[in-house]
Amino acid sequence: MLQTIVTAMEARKRFGELLNSAFYYGVSTTIQRKGKAVAKVVPIVRTNVKMTSDVPDARTVREARARLKGSVLSYSDPFEPVGLEDWEALK
Repeated sequence: MLQTIVTAMEARKRFGELLNSAFYYGVSTTIQRKGKAVAKVVPIVRTNVKMTSDVPDARTVREARARLKGSVLSYSDPFEPVGLEDWEALK
């Protein structure tokens, strides 16, 4: 089983990530305050859990953002009412 150690402040900032690491990757994380262990995030043993394919890693997210960069259109008045033709197309 993989194990990591983080400070209480770091655990607070990355709590969701620590939970995902425990659930999807089986990582056990010890949380320390002033150099002493005070808590632990550990995985619950489950069967038939889908592994990493459901959770994008940071590199995948960065690559997706890079592909989308510059592809967003700008709107001069985003609160302008939608035209009837566009409205019908959205139905």
